[in-house]
This record gives sequence, C-alpha cells and structure tokens, in this order.
Amino acid sequence: MYLTVYCVLAVLILRLASAANDFFIGLSLGSRTVTLANLMDSGNVSIIAQVPVDSAYISWFQQAVNLKPSNEIPADNAALIDVLQAARNVLEAASADNAYISVIALPWEVRTYKLDEVIINAISGASLLDLRLEEIPRLTMIETRHVVQIAYGFDLPQNLGLPMNFDWSAKVEPLILHIEYNWNFMGFQLIHIYKAAASLEHDAMFKGFTDVDYLGTDQRPTIEQVTEIENQLSAFLAKHIRPPGPSTPPGDHFYIPDLRAVTFSGDAPPHAFDVLRTAVEKVMEGYPYAQLYDTIRPSELFAVGAAKYAQFLVEFHRDFNPHGGHEEL
Repeated sequence: MYLTVYCVLAVLILRLASAANDFFIGLSLGSRTVTLANLMDSGNVSIIAQVPVDSAYISWFQQAVNLKPSNEIPADNAALIDVLQAARNVLEAASADNAYISVIALPWEVRTYKLDEVIINAISGASLLDLRLEEIPRLTMIETRHVVQIAYGFDLPQNLGLPMNFDWSAKVEPLILHIEYNWNFMGFQLIHIYKAAASLEHDAMFKGFTDVDYLGTDQRPTIEQVTEIENQLSAFLAKHIRPPGPSTPPGDHFYIPDLRAVTFSGDAPPHAFDVLRTAVEKVMEGYPYAQLYDTIRPSELFAVGAAKYAQFLVEFHRDFNPHGGHEEL
C-alpha cells in the first residue's frame, strides 16, 4: 500500500481537476524517488505526487546502474513493475479517465535500449501508455539533454543570458553543464544547445560522493568534501572547455564564454546538494558567463521536463498524423 492518507489523494484530485482537458503526464524514475507531474492549462507544471519506493526498487535501481557499462539490465524487473503499478494507482485515484503516462524520464547513466523496452512494454501491457502516443512508443522515453532544455526553456536564447535576436550560427556555442546527483552516483554532462535541438557532447560519472553513511545523515559539508567535488568538476571542464585566444590550439573543445548555465537533478538529500552547490559556485568563478539555474527542485526536474515534452510530442504527432485514430483525445 503506497498511499494511504486520504488528504493526500484529495490534493491529487484537486490538482488534476484543475488541469486542462488535455493531460500531459510525466513520470521520472530516480534512485529513491519516483515523481509524477502534469502540465497545466496555464503552462505551469504541477507535481502530482512523489510515489514512495521500497528496498526492492532501491536495489533494482542500483543494479541497473552497475549493469549499464555492459549494456545489460537487471534480470528481475518486478520491483520496477510494482512502482509503475503504484504510479497507476495514484493516477486512477485522482482521475480514472486520465490514468496514463505520456513520457518517462530516468538518468542517462541508467538508460539502455533494453531497459527502455522493458519500461515501454510494462506500461503498454498495463494499458498505462498515453493512447495519443501509442504509435510512437519509443519517443516516450526522453533523454536528459531534452529534459534540461525543455524544463528551463533553453531553446529561447534570453534564458541563456543571450540577446533575443541571438544568431545561432555565431561563434558562441551555448553549453549547459548538467549535474545529476543521487544515492548511487554523481554525473556531469555538457549539453550543446541549438536553436531547435540539443546534443550531448561530453559526460562523466563518479561514485565517490554517495557514501550512504554520509547521505543518510544531516551532516554539514566539510572542506574536504567540497574540495573533492571542485577537483573533479574542474578537471572535467578543463578537459573540454578552453580559454579563448590565439594560444588555444584547435581541437574538440569549447570556450569559456560558451558555458551559459548549470542545472541540477537527482534525489540526493538537501545537505548533499548544499555541498555540491558550494563546490559549483567556487568552480564557476572561472566561468563568468555561466548562471546556476535551480528554481526547479532537483528531484522534480525530470518529471517537469517529461510533462512539458509530452505536450510537444502529442502536438507534433497530431500535426504529422492528422488522420490518426485518436484525434478525440
């Protein structure tokens, strides 16, 4: 039994009842947090619920992380199926007519083609997939680069500290530093933003900042912890981003003015993100054009991006499939 408190369900009902006729439901799968979000008629995203998970799911997620380098997935996915069923129960309790999921997001360090198939098949088999997207189920799995871009509206240059009439073919090539921090790893991504697209340029994953004894207690950050993250992040950025000037050799790298934003995701506890934020602010002193974007809670970012992407995906599919069988939805 995942949710037993009546008032929680009442809040869910009120939230969903206030949404538009078109529901765009995003689901994110984190290391210890599963979040449901809905894009409202106003354009804002409402967090429907964060579904509790048990030790079986926590172990499943950790196993999925460990198997990713070999492109394998856990042999037993029962814990994942249980969580998806719990999400369904939440949606059905709130609105039986809109108990579906439009887009699913999970960290890039976990995703594989095989795992995508397991998730899509589980949702489709449970009649939980948004019928408007049943002809394009593969597209309902959103990548981190798209989550970040659409959640913060980075397709608009002014949201990157650039002029509204920014020339996307100019010398500045906007980059986002995205950091995922959860109970299993910390991951860095450099995402290149284009006018209507985003590409992953470089990434790295570290497991040295996820000691359970530390994450599980409300500890104050130490100088050593901050310094360790600073060192890892500084080395990662220095490898791929160079100072502009004639002394910089040509190569596969970007320049300091290109880095425009830093974003966070993940369900590490707040005190761990305090450590991360302190380290990032220190490192960003060397990258003066980069601004920290953290108005969306890290544990909710993927669900928010998934819900916003759901609207884009549904409308895109309608435009290119005007005679499809589900226009009434």
